[in-house]
Amino acid sequence: MTEPWMLDELAHAGPEHLDAAFVAGYDRKQGYPDPAEDLASFEAHGLGRTSSVVDLGAGSGQFALAAAHRFGHVTAVDVSSAMVALLEERAAARGACEPGLRPGRIPQL
Repeated sequence: MTEPWMLDELAHAGPEHLDAAFVAGYDRKQGYPDPAEDLASFEAHGLGRTSSVVDLGAGSGQFALAAAHRFGHVTAVDVSSAMVALLEERAAARGACEPGLRPGRIPQL
């Protein structure tokens, strides 16, 4: 029998990513990365208001939330339900979920 090729993302990420208290401090741990350079790179490659972008491993949504202002549709995916919940909360706080932003998990897509 062939070994499955898919990585067990949750086992790889670690169970702490399911803990709401850990997730709440995730951005501080990551150092609040600025997505501006990545967004500019996407635009330099021709992506714009009508483009669709998928953020795999979206975490707390630092990139996805910023991208939702520049691109037509952003799908943010993370294996952690706690991360997706935080991303959804942040998107809603910015006003009725960012236009085109769809947080989710890979099996739901």
